Amino acid sequence: MIRRLSLGLVSFFMLLSCASSSKSTSVKKSEGESFSVNLGDNNIVEMVWVPKGNFEMGSHEGDAVKHKDTPVHTVKISKGFWLSKYEITQKQWLWFMKTTVEEQQKKQYKKWTIRGVGDSIPMYFISWEESIGFCNKLNEIEKGNLPEGYKYSLPTEAQWEYTCKTFAKNKPLDAIAWYRNNSDKKVHPIGRKHPNRLGIYDLRGNLSEWCYDWFEEYSKEGVKDPVGPPKGEKKIVRGGSWFGPALNTKATTRFQDPPKNGYSSIGLRLALRPIH
Repeated sequence: MIRRLSLGLVSFFMLLSCASSSKSTSVKKSEGESFSVNLGDNNIVEMVWVPKGNFEMGSHEGDAVKHKDTPVHTVKISKGFWLSKYEITQKQWLWFMKTTVEEQQKKQYKKWTIRGVGDSIPMYFISWEESIGFCNKLNEIEKGNLPEGYKYSLPTEAQWEYTCKTFAKNKPLDAIAWYRNNSDKKVHPIGRKHPNRLGIYDLRGNLSEWCYDWFEEYSKEGVKDPVGPPKGEKKIVRGGSWFGPALNTKATTRFQDPPKNGYSSIGLRLALRPIH
């Protein structure tokens, strides 16, 4: 009787231990510290802390007609935020959103062909709306585990340029970015080029990235924590890609595309940021 009771207690505590260890995939998210989130089945997204600061947004030598990246204006990023160390991969997207890059291509922009398939290749042919769906799903799972006032989302355009410009390394373009001259017309696995000073990879090349904002033209007036206009026709896209020339890899270059469309040149970088 005593032996059966002892075995029963052991089994109970083993089950309790297993249950508690699988109860949450989160770790504590403290300002100033990086962390990892498990999407499930050991699909780990590493999140890098980006400290607050001020910077000059836009280009003094920009393309006001095509890229609309002038005039230069001062932007204040009043709170730090997190960005994913890498773009979301095809393996992570398949686990979390249940579609392959081939399936995405069929329902998106069919004129664009597949440019790379593999677990460590970033996901593409995903629209802005689908990318926000990824973020919203993660917010539901992580409810109660997020810092007060923060949610998973796409980075704002200002947060993206601030991270890319302020924490850049003085490296040749070929050392930090995949673009038209070195990509062999395909998307490459994450993390094969040098990161920026925060340890974030592929901001300037491989795939361009959706941002949260609707497009609007710049003003010369300084702004604090801009999130774009409340409505519009096209969403901001930032960063160069395997497809574009060197000009497209500049930290200041802006693009805009309809939120329902997905292309072989645009992917997703996750942000955990203050929601004002």
